Amino acid sequence: MSAESLAQYVALGIGSFQFLANSALLFRGFSRLPEELAKEGAAGRIADLLRTAWVYGMLGNLCISVLLIVIAVPLRTGEPLARHLAAAIGVYYVVLGFAAYTFAPSRHPGLLVFTALGIGLLAPLWLSR
Repeated sequence: MSAESLAQYVALGIGSFQFLANSALLFRGFSRLPEELAKEGAAGRIADLLRTAWVYGMLGNLCISVLLIVIAVPLRTGEPLARHLAAAIGVYYVVLGFAAYTFAPSRHPGLLVFTALGIGLLAPLWLSR
């Protein structure tokens, strides 16, 4: 298997996984977030801001995963724009994972999964240079 084919399959895998995970989180948030905010006693204004941030965050992550799925085929042919986009998304995942782990109140190793996804996306791109 060529490095370009590997990059395509990795992009498809990560994009599909992230799409499913973020879709589930988006819809779960609609049902659970109001309950959790009420249970914690969040003020109305703060609760509205958190609901809005949840939707924006999940929709943004969905767009990134769709972009990964869309650029998977051009990655196989080595298209430069697809490679740059995949590299930018890989760097985003590495930074996101590191930042989530570093700034979390309790440093759970599961937060580093984004870093692993980013490295997994960047490795075949580096190999296919």
